[in-house]
Amino acid sequence: MYKVVSQLSAGKCVALELDKKVTEHDYDAIRCDGEIYETVPCYGIDDIGVLSDKNYVGKTVELVLAGKGTVHNERYHYRPQRRVH
Repeated sequence: MYKVVSQLSAGKCVALELDKKVTEHDYDAIRCDGEIYETVPCYGIDDIGVLSDKNYVGKTVELVLAGKGTVHNERYHYRPQRRVH
């Protein structure tokens, strides 16, 4: 469990700064207030990107492995990318 200390909004995503360094590597979503939100890559920073426009500051989040295609946010849905061979 991690506590969100600050966040930065960017369009449909927010970057969450957590109270401690993330040690898990096997996650693709966060759970907050009983809802699951898909994560997105944040390159070059230690924050976790989330597809949402909610305010998470002060809340506790849990990193979970939900499986792509199973995560439904209130407005955003994961759309699988086509593979190019």
